[in-house]
Amino acid sequence: MLKKIYLSKYGMRASVSRVFWYTSARGVMESRHCTISLFKEGVPNKKGGFTLMELMVYIMILGVIVIIAGQAFSDSTKIRVRTQSMIKATEVAENVGTLLKDDVSQMGAKSSKEDGAVFSAVNTNVYMNPSADEDDSKDSSSFYLSTTNQRLSNFKFRRMRYDEDGLYTKIEQVRWYVEDSTLKRSCWVVAKKTGFSADADDPCTKEKEEDAEPVTIAEHVAKFLVIPGKPNVKVDDVRMFPSAGVGFMLLPRYGDPFFNLLTVNNSGTSSELSGFVSNFNMSTNEATSLSDASQMERNQVVAAEYESGVAVGPSTWKSYCGMASNHFEFNPGNLYEIYFELPNLTTKNKIAMLKPENDYLSVGFRKTDGSRPTEIDDFMFYPPVQNSNASAVRSFRFSVPKAVKNVCMVFTFASYSPIASEGTLQIQNLQLRNIASNYTFNGSWNTEAEASYKEKKNVKAFKIELITKTNGETGRIEQVIPVPSNGPRD
Repeated sequence: MLKKIYLSKYGMRASVSRVFWYTSARGVMESRHCTISLFKEGVPNKKGGFTLMELMVYIMILGVIVIIAGQAFSDSTKIRVRTQSMIKATEVAENVGTLLKDDVSQMGAKSSKEDGAVFSAVNTNVYMNPSADEDDSKDSSSFYLSTTNQRLSNFKFRRMRYDEDGLYTKIEQVRWYVEDSTLKRSCWVVAKKTGFSADADDPCTKEKEEDAEPVTIAEHVAKFLVIPGKPNVKVDDVRMFPSAGVGFMLLPRYGDPFFNLLTVNNSGTSSELSGFVSNFNMSTNEATSLSDASQMERNQVVAAEYESGVAVGPSTWKSYCGMASNHFEFNPGNLYEIYFELPNLTTKNKIAMLKPENDYLSVGFRKTDGSRPTEIDDFMFYPPVQNSNASAVRSFRFSVPKAVKNVCMVFTFASYSPIASEGTLQIQNLQLRNIASNYTFNGSWNTEAEASYKEKKNVKAFKIELITKTNGETGRIEQVIPVPSNGPRD
């Protein structure tokens, strides 16, 4: 049964549906299950509204969603801030590492170009204490290092500075240290060239440490640890040539085009060279002009382990160069050193008139066919003229990009000066060394202990550990910095 009821007063009407009638026990008609829908005139009928319980459930669900969304937004913000802090801390640490590497890698730089010359002169002011009265107290390194609680290091080192032409200007001492969680750097002048005046923007002009104004490098530094690389073996234990207890000799190369015989007197610990060929034309009073440097007249001697009574012929040098005891193999990743001494020369020795910009005096390596390996250049040197009786040390350190095999050591001389070829050159205590390139970075090694001074000059690398913090986040670096110029007193 369906019956419509109009409520005109309110502009509404009602629909009554599913009305079931029955007769009660009293004989009266009564109804059950009646559904009444109210809707406004002209408006389509819709489902009924929410109950109170439904509204409460809806509000509860909405609240949970709002809470979850708010938490997600909060977590996202925290992650973003934390990520930015981590990136910033890491960036600071990496920037400091770059600055430190550029600074420290110059430690021990001690040679410079002389005015108008191509050779290097050594400035001993770059050493910490090379002139101590006792040998055990001599410090021929270029650094000082102390560390507190294996976390904070006080690091000082010396190096040479140059002008734009590569000429010596001054010796600087640089200090890196931590004060109140702030990493600082200061610099002052140890020695300088007479008449040198620093530029206005030069950050290193003070001549005393206490006057040097420190520069802040990084804040919130939790760790700044500098660890010296301790060689696994001592230099004396890695000599490649000559063998222990065996001396050396120099054998002249001649017979090939542009290589001339010279006189060599070998004693086992010393070799004296004389009778050098000249590229100077005395009749025209000028040096020979060559379009190809390979055509210059020269003298060359090959280093070999000492033997007495060797008969020298045109092929003798090649035979000894090919002997296992006299030819060498160099591998990438290792550091090698040529070492020899030059006794004091007086101006009476005509070789003292050698002109580095004109004359050629070098040590290097050759294959058994006489060609030079492209991986190793010759090292130029010059004979010393000194007022003392001490010998001058010459040492040259090198590494190779790829393996070099079966080469022997040679000295080459070519003179373009008028009378330098008439002099004599003496070479003593010649050695070839394999400097250990594998280091133990042991923080407990106290390089400032007097017992470590002799080994301290052999440090060729430092390990740097740095930790910085930004908003509670950590940035860290660990890097190894090579310092090939630290020591020796060459």
